[in-house]
Order: sequence, then structure tokens, then C-alpha cells
Amino acid sequence: MIISYILTGNFTVALGIGGIEVVSKMILYYLHERAWNKITKE
Repeated sequence: MIISYILTGNFTVALGIGGIEVVSKMILYYLHERAWNKITKE
């Protein structure tokens, strides 16, 4: 969020980017773990 704020100068936009980042990282981590689990069980 800090980098987003520095680049945009807008706190609302930085907060939105930070929120999207948190959610997208959780989803990508979940998908990564499912894929890794599927690969290692073969």
C-alpha cells in the first residue's frame, strides 16, 4: 500500500490496490497449494 500511495499520491487508490493484493495473494496461494498437493501425491 505504501508503494501504491507513493506512485499514485491518492490514499483511496492505494487502499484499493492493497485490498485487491491481499485477496489475490490468498487465492493464488490456495491454488498453488492445491496444484502442489496434486503433483506430489502421484
